[in-house]
Amino acid sequence: MTNDRNINTIQELVGKRLAIFENDKAGKTIIEKVGAIPVSVTLATIGPKFTSGQVDIIYLPAMAFKPFDIAKGLGTKGAVVRFPIVTVTYDVIIHPDKFPEGYGQKSRTWFAANLDRQMANVDKIERSIDSRFWMEIPAPSALAYFQVLRESRISLAKAGIYDKKMMGILKKIRCRNEPNNPECSKTDE
Repeated sequence: MTNDRNINTIQELVGKRLAIFENDKAGKTIIEKVGAIPVSVTLATIGPKFTSGQVDIIYLPAMAFKPFDIAKGLGTKGAVVRFPIVTVTYDVIIHPDKFPEGYGQKSRTWFAANLDRQMANVDKIERSIDSRFWMEIPAPSALAYFQVLRESRISLAKAGIYDKKMMGILKKIRCRNEPNNPECSKTDE
């Protein structure tokens, strides 16, 4: 999400203030690689910093649009960019002795069984955002983004910040969704 839809190429990121969650080493590395300025945020400060103009670009899922009042930060020039820049993941860690036997596997099974329903919720939320806010990245710019992101993932995996096995799984998912992505024909990761 950006306060200026003219920020649509990697070159336009140079010098722009991009929100980065505290302790996100990978994100900070990528932000600095493209020449943007990382601005530390928390979940409590990302919305206010964007709507007040303290940062130019944030990355949040569409479900944050209304609760974080993102339209205010977009103003008349901003946009919600439809491009897969960030993969948000989370882990749930439990104390096995405080849950019934098999709870972890039952939770994973439930999540997998409800994935389609959750994705339908994501689609519904994205459709609720006024179409005037959406922006596509032009194809030549998208290729440049894909290349920078790929190079960053490789270096972050080599540095041990990203897990190589997980990166392989995520690549398979990306290539299933976007089989024409140039990275799908490469095997040097």
